[in-house]
Amino acid sequence: MNNKYPRPSEQGFVLVSVLWLLVAMTMAATLFSAWVEHSVRQAMAQQESLNTTIQARSQIQALLFTRITASGGVQGVPWPAAGDVKDDESLMFDSLDDFLSGAPPKQKARTEAGFLRLDDSVHALGQLRMVVQDRGGLIGLTDLNNSSVFESLAQQSDHSVSPQRLRDTLMDYLDEDHFRRLQGAELTEYELIGRLPPANGALKTPLQLRDVMAWDNVLAERSDAWILQRFRVDGNAFINVNTASYGALELVVGQEHARTLIEERTVAPFESVFVLSNLLGTGEDSSLGIVPRDGVRIWWWEEGAHSAHVYDYSFEGLASGTHAVQLNWQLRVPVPDEMKKKMPIYVEHPFFDEVIEFRGGVKEVKSPK
Repeated sequence: MNNKYPRPSEQGFVLVSVLWLLVAMTMAATLFSAWVEHSVRQAMAQQESLNTTIQARSQIQALLFTRITASGGVQGVPWPAAGDVKDDESLMFDSLDDFLSGAPPKQKARTEAGFLRLDDSVHALGQLRMVVQDRGGLIGLTDLNNSSVFESLAQQSDHSVSPQRLRDTLMDYLDEDHFRRLQGAELTEYELIGRLPPANGALKTPLQLRDVMAWDNVLAERSDAWILQRFRVDGNAFINVNTASYGALELVVGQEHARTLIEERTVAPFESVFVLSNLLGTGEDSSLGIVPRDGVRIWWWEEGAHSAHVYDYSFEGLASGTHAVQLNWQLRVPVPDEMKKKMPIYVEHPFFDEVIEFRGGVKEVKSPK
């Protein structure tokens, strides 16, 4: 007689199989849920990162517009007012004596926001932190002939490197010939130690200084940000005392004079080059100026971030085949501690009220006071 019902052992096997199947399905559902949650978090983080980048680029365009449509002076660049971008009435002389003294025209703010600072001040634009450096406040490397720079670098280094060695190796690295200076280094010396050959031309970024013999030792203990806060690839050691960092001033005029200049400009920006000559006792042959040059270096990072994006822009006269604003290079480096610790300047201007988000949304970015 056939048994219509499974035996107890078969029933147990089926029950165990069903339980294992339920466990497997539960685990699969849990893993799938965790994967979905992780993917959503990843997508949201990527979208937030993209929104931050879009916001930063929008702010950079506003900063560049401000800089190129108004004349920079000793206080910085006045934020533009609505419809006021061509006729620059923010600069004017109060008297003929002011004009003849060599002082720049007096600046007047166009809006309540005041001035865009071109020194190492930190501006707060929403959650972004931005520094706009006047390129005139940086030391140029193509025609670096100021002995104080080489002497200061040699003194600050833990390595035994002479100022003349630093000068000669840099000049040999930049010039197009293969004639070696007394303490310099040309192609043969670089090949002997397995190094890339000299550039025989202008550097592409200031960080290329690490490839120059003797400079690699001097800069070994220095961060990339330290280099970018002090040097640009073009020009010489003539710098703007109203916008140069303490580090750049220290290399050009020495520690004592650098401290003096920083203390004086904190009270009020310098308005005459003759004041500089009298203050430092350097005479008329000075490596110092008081007004910005054409070009800026912009640093930006999100509040609390550890790395900053750095963009180097120069301004060119409009001509066939050229651009008014030229991006020379862009890099990413750790945010210097001194920038992190600075009290930011909160900017309230229509340029920074809102930005377009990824997927077309609009985000308010007004900074709290």
